[in-house]
Amino acid sequence: TFTERAISLLEQHNNSEPFFMYFSSQNCHAPNQVPEYYENLYAHVKDADRRTYLGMVTALDDSIGNLTRKLDELGMLEDTIIAFTSDNGGATYASGRNFPLRGGKMTAFEGGHRVRAFINAPNTLTYEYNDMFHAVDWLPTLLNAALGVPVGKKYICAIFSFF
Repeated sequence: TFTERAISLLEQHNNSEPFFMYFSSQNCHAPNQVPEYYENLYAHVKDADRRTYLGMVTALDDSIGNLTRKLDELGMLEDTIIAFTSDNGGATYASGRNFPLRGGKMTAFEGGHRVRAFINAPNTLTYEYNDMFHAVDWLPTLLNAALGVPVGKKYICAIFSFF
């Protein structure tokens, strides 16, 4: 449903105007449920909860693939900044895994907060960064990519609190 709505918004957009979309998928969050098609892709996995979770991750992959294909079809992909990250590690109590890291969501271990992330911006970012990156790095990085705001000794700071 989220993907369909996002695609609809892209199709309605006037490509000559700036556009911002925050797409926060709920695919890999409780309750663990997924269309049967995705669960059946993992029929070889004995644990039913794990099968469902794996299907949820695959459904997310398909969702992101559908969005990027639509951006490409509309001629917007090369001028789009895509930032992809997770809010935290997988929920080990709900069949998520964070191997080789210990722990998961709601723990202080690395598996609970150290996640993969990437930014794709073909016409904007011209460098590759493979070191540690923290949530506070998103704002200056995206401002630099979108607006050319320099990232250096003067940092733009934002504090977000979630309770």
